[in-house]
Amino acid sequence: SCNSPESCWAYLRNLEKRGDPHTDVSLLSKLKDCYCKVFARMPMQQFSKNPSYARILVRYAELKGIEDPDEAQDNFILARFSSKDFAFVHIAHAQFEVSQGNVSRAT
Repeated sequence: SCNSPESCWAYLRNLEKRGDPHTDVSLLSKLKDCYCKVFARMPMQQFSKNPSYARILVRYAELKGIEDPDEAQDNFILARFSSKDFAFVHIAHAQFEVSQGNVSRAT
C-alpha cells in the first residue's frame, strides 16, 4: 500500500520495472495515472520537503517528457520550486534540458 512517500516511491519504481515506458505506451499511461493518484493523496504543500516525494516529482516530469517536453518542462519547474533544497531535482532538470538540446538553459 502507498501510505507514505517512501512506500509510494518504492511501488512506482517496482511498477516501472515491468517494461520500458519509452517503448510501452500502455505502461507509460499506467505509470502517469499512478503518479497522479499519489499527488491526489499526498498534497505537495505537505510533502515537498520529503526526498522520496521530490524523487516522485522528478520522475513524473521525466515520464511526461517522453511524450510532451513542454509539459515536462512545466513539471520540472514545479519540482524545482517546491523541492528546491534537493540538488538531485536541479540536476535532473539540467539533464533534461541538455537532452532537449537546450544546453544554455541547463544552468
